Amino acid sequence: MKGKHVIRLERDTPDHILPIDFYNVLVERFIPLLGLCYVVSVLGMAYDRGDFLFYGFLDKTAYIMSLFVLVWISVPAILWIFLRGSIMFCHIAEMWYKIISILQVVLTTMVAILFPEADVYGLKVFFFLVPVAFLLMYFFMVRGQLPLQAAYALSVTGLLFLFYGSMINFIFGAGG
Repeated sequence: MKGKHVIRLERDTPDHILPIDFYNVLVERFIPLLGLCYVVSVLGMAYDRGDFLFYGFLDKTAYIMSLFVLVWISVPAILWIFLRGSIMFCHIAEMWYKIISILQVVLTTMVAILFPEADVYGLKVFFFLVPVAFLLMYFFMVRGQLPLQAAYALSVTGLLFLFYGSMINFIFGAGG
């Protein structure tokens, strides 16, 4: 039998829209893992398409499709961040992260099985990256955090890839 949660509110404290440690969770846990996933998905999609140098450095498709990967894997993480910062729901944040992650992996698997022709858009890389990304996020975001040097390096690398992809998309307008 679980213990009863007792919540005591102090009336003279200021209200916070965001959790108090929101910045630390964002900078030290969430953004570095998104950066890692973005870099890996760009490189994986470029490698999967064949000519790695062309698709990795001159074509915008891998960069744009990797943004969809980031949006997909961000859903349980953002839900975890807000539930963790809630007074009433912090004790169920980890459980909801697991539930949403498992549902998304099952849905991704079903899409990969039912629509194999969607591999043209990098679904194979997406199919392999999603479970690994959720596991990494679970161990390095929900359970703990990355070392600060690694977190900052991954954040900068992800932002560089994002900037380079937007430069390809907007300045060069290369194929896709």
